Amino acid sequence: MTDSPEAGQIVLKVRGLRVLLHAEAGPLPAVDGVDFDLRAGRTLALVGESGAGKSLTSLAIMRLAGVGAHGGGVSLEGQVHLDTGQDVVELLGAPLAQVQALRGRALAMVFQEPMTSLNPVFRVGWQIAEGLVRHEGLTQRQAEARALELMQLVGIADAAARQRAYPHELSGGMRQRVMIAMALACRPRLLIADEPTTALDVTVQAQVLALMRRLQREMGTALLFITHDLGVVAQMADEVAVMYAGRIVEHADVHTLFAAPRHPYTAGLLRSIPSVAGRATGALPEPIPGAMPRLGRWPAGCAFQPRCARADAARCGVRLPALELASPGHQVRCVRHGEPEAPL
Repeated sequence: MTDSPEAGQIVLKVRGLRVLLHAEAGPLPAVDGVDFDLRAGRTLALVGESGAGKSLTSLAIMRLAGVGAHGGGVSLEGQVHLDTGQDVVELLGAPLAQVQALRGRALAMVFQEPMTSLNPVFRVGWQIAEGLVRHEGLTQRQAEARALELMQLVGIADAAARQRAYPHELSGGMRQRVMIAMALACRPRLLIADEPTTALDVTVQAQVLALMRRLQREMGTALLFITHDLGVVAQMADEVAVMYAGRIVEHADVHTLFAAPRHPYTAGLLRSIPSVAGRATGALPEPIPGAMPRLGRWPAGCAFQPRCARADAARCGVRLPALELASPGHQVRCVRHGEPEAPL
């Protein structure tokens, strides 16, 4: 079983990550130059609107980008270093067989919709046990006993009976708990959760989030949490990276980002959240005008400038702003981030 990583140790290092979708017009960068580090026991939330590149970033890390709908029309560039506990693997450069051997053992993923992620023709207990047989060398009987323990650990009632159930016989919340049990079975050093509570009702969502926080504390796992729900971010994250049009536009610890966002897009996201205070005063959430540009039609310069009330065409529409330090630990991709009239 993989040893728990030491607190503060860098488990995942991403540098210059690009995901190129190949079209008739040429390669289109759906993710374009993403950089971040993720440390043991910490949670980094990737947030942004649909189409920002959050899920593609996670699939690229897992070397799953290009599997499925896009077929072979995807290529990856950059560096993704994973500390496996024994050595550091460069995931994008490693042979696919090596990466496949690491999935479930050193890195694992909880997908958005468990009904399409679980195999409908196998019992859920067997699906949890499969990874234990492959990666931990357990016998089938030992793996099934451990799978039962994991189902109890993630709070599945009457786990012995549920272990023999098929996915369609479980509720959405139970299926997501099964996915979490599968992902954490071999105590991976890195867990990626891609919108894991989107399909769940509010009560079950709260239970699943509490479960993930507890298990992360116990195992010291580094968690990359992908969501568009800033309320969930406030509960789960230590750090937040805001993505727009395939790039990170702001990166800070969660308290700094919520209290003092420096990018107009981040500020707009926060203003669009309904709040108790706003309801009491009659203030309505403010939606961000317009929509994210389509892939391949990103404007020159800052991709957000067509929607930005503070955009200066002479400065924002010419070149892509660099991701700069606005303050220690707080990075912003905006040429106006240091001006006194910076939003919020």
